[in-house]
Amino acid sequence: MSRMSEARRMLDASILSAEELVRESFSRIRETDPSLGAFASTREERALSEARSVQIRISEGEAGALTGIPCAVKDNFCVEGEETACGSAVLSGHLPAYDADVVRALRDAGA
Repeated sequence: MSRMSEARRMLDASILSAEELVRESFSRIRETDPSLGAFASTREERALSEARSVQIRISEGEAGALTGIPCAVKDNFCVEGEETACGSAVLSGHLPAYDADVVRALRDAGA
């Protein structure tokens, strides 16, 4: 899937579930990341769990613009309870107690 608007249309029309979209995204990550090295870490099980929970909102027509759309957050933005090392060994193991504003905005939009 190449376009977010197409993913939104397919989710809203029940052509594709949020879980299927997440699985497709992780399949692509597994295929391309060994040569790209774009991801410091992934949270596949968490993403799948969240996809299953938002599917109800999508099915009931209560989806926000990003509900069910997978997204990645760069390692220099704090995500509550997730290691945020900014690619630095000095910050390795840092677990912030809050979400960065951009992460909170993504969550508020349903991502």
